[in-house]
Amino acid sequence: MLKIKILMAKYLYVFCAAVLILNDHVLKKSFHNALTGKLSDIVGAFVLYRLLRGVGKIGLKPWPSFWVVIGFCLLIKSHQKMADVVAQYTCGLFFEHCHFIADPYDLLAFIPFIVFFLSVGYKNDGLGAVAK
Repeated sequence: MLKIKILMAKYLYVFCAAVLILNDHVLKKSFHNALTGKLSDIVGAFVLYRLLRGVGKIGLKPWPSFWVVIGFCLLIKSHQKMADVVAQYTCGLFFEHCHFIADPYDLLAFIPFIVFFLSVGYKNDGLGAVAK
């Protein structure tokens, strides 16, 4: 059972990155509704966590990565000025139209990330050695 969870965790990040790209570059342009916004928030949390964890021995451990994701999401979802600054200096460097909208209700979209992390992620997130 643990092997299945580890395998699912490994491929979850690839799946989330693919969904994030598809959603932000295709679906939002076509539909632009609450569903596409929440979808970006959900998969974006998983992608950010993966980037923070890094590859191999480079990167943060699971718990610090978790708290950075939560803190970052709280910051950009509760203060529009901070969301604008983050958008300008992150994805705004690579994409012409990049905008984050501060909406405290979006924080509900991070429940799947928190549930995943607490049930699987902090024990073994599929990104290296088992966390202690």
